[in-house]
Amino acid sequence: MSGRGSPQRGSARQARRFQPHSLPTRIGDDPRQARWADAMKTVLNLEQISLPALAERVAGPLDLQGTHKLRRWLSNETTVPAHAIIELARAVGGHESDMLASYGLRSPSISKLVRRAEEAEERERQLRVRAAQEGRTTGGALFAAAAAADGRWSVTVRPHWRGRRHRCHFADHVLLERVDAISERADAERDFAEVFERTAASWDATPLLVEGLPAGPLPPLIVHRFTAPHEPTAHHAPTDASGVGAQGIVVTGLQWTGSYTVAALLAKALGWGLGSFARAARSVHGGAQLDFALADEIMQDWLRRPDNSPRRVWAHVLTEPPQPSAPSARLLGDAGPDVRVVMVVPEPELIEIIAALSGSAPAELAAQCRAWGELLAPHPRLLHVPAPAPRAPDGSVLRAGDPRFLDAYFDASVDAAFDALRQLAGDRPVSALVPAQARLSDPFAALVTGGAQAASSNDPTPRPPAAPVISAAPVTSAAPVTSASPVTSASPAAPASPATPLSAGPLPSAIGAAG
Repeated sequence: MSGRGSPQRGSARQARRFQPHSLPTRIGDDPRQARWADAMKTVLNLEQISLPALAERVAGPLDLQGTHKLRRWLSNETTVPAHAIIELARAVGGHESDMLASYGLRSPSISKLVRRAEEAEERERQLRVRAAQEGRTTGGALFAAAAAADGRWSVTVRPHWRGRRHRCHFADHVLLERVDAISERADAERDFAEVFERTAASWDATPLLVEGLPAGPLPPLIVHRFTAPHEPTAHHAPTDASGVGAQGIVVTGLQWTGSYTVAALLAKALGWGLGSFARAARSVHGGAQLDFALADEIMQDWLRRPDNSPRRVWAHVLTEPPQPSAPSARLLGDAGPDVRVVMVVPEPELIEIIAALSGSAPAELAAQCRAWGELLAPHPRLLHVPAPAPRAPDGSVLRAGDPRFLDAYFDASVDAAFDALRQLAGDRPVSALVPAQARLSDPFAALVTGGAQAASSNDPTPRPPAAPVISAAPVTSAAPVTSASPVTSASPAAPASPATPLSAGPLPSAIGAAG
């Protein structure tokens, strides 16, 4: 209800001749009205609203001609009617509840309660808007809705949850089947073109077996939810965005090292927005094949002026050969003081796993990793974070065929994100970076603040303490034809990366959580 900056404020001429209203008001026979008049004149002085300007604003609602009645009310010479108190409060941008309380027509405690209720309503409105926006841009339910309107497709939507330490709705798997003809990818891409573009969904052609999904004529689609781009939340710090000391962060690393997941976790903890240079490049062409040159150009543009789009964590996969002339080496190695770069470096056991998934030779992959580590050598603004291999509770390394692999793979990214926050915090506890509201609304933010003491210890590679599984009721299938229960940890679904050599760069279907 604030009227500050309102176009109804008096003209420039009136503002120039504004004379402050005298305080305090004469008590006279009615001390209550004197207190109200003092409150009104305080706002009038703050906003530099003259009596003629105020008379213009309330002339219609209060049927006033000139300033005579206003002067007598504010001088405590005649009694102001209760309805006029409300209209005058609205006219000056004050809160009507506070003005009524100043006159004694409403208790101050009720006035504070009204304000808290209005603030809660506004927060709820913002949450609804945010939830509606997310529903328009992510999730397999959009495919189900489009299929229901078309009538020629059967759709199965399977929510995919990952993690033991931090359980999250990571993605949706969608199975499409034509009911009136043979199912073809080209038909699906044509009929669901708008949904493909809005969700950045891709065919999930990964080397991992997607268990628990019914067999279909087409490969499943993966619709990323956890790593989907989003705007900064409303609870970030107003300056320096939670004390990171930068306008933005770029999380980079070789494919399958978890850079997309680490970026998403950092964004959740900080309350920042999440982006991907590759996804931004794809959106320019409406979801067509990735233009690597355009992605590099977008990265260069943001690195040049990060304050144009502040408080963002960007995910970036290193796809070029590791050479000094590579755009990633030039741009990220020389990133300015307003940018922090986090490079996710795989441990030897993870390199062997990545090599098996991507079809690369372990020695070749290890050489690439070493070369990128030298090109993007660590310094105060470029941090190296180890990416551990997925491990079982007994410490043994899990391979891709193990049903526990994806949960452990996600938990390894949780550990890497925790290490990144520890390094960003420096000699402060990790909790110094996490806004209070994020701790209440996001399980990972609550997890890392609970483990903040470990992060500030002398252990060079601390890990978050064991915590109960944080779970929520999974989103039920929105498919109009076939429904299914969510994927459990014993039935892993594939991450979004095809079995392609890293040196060749990811296919468009890999632009997602595989980083």
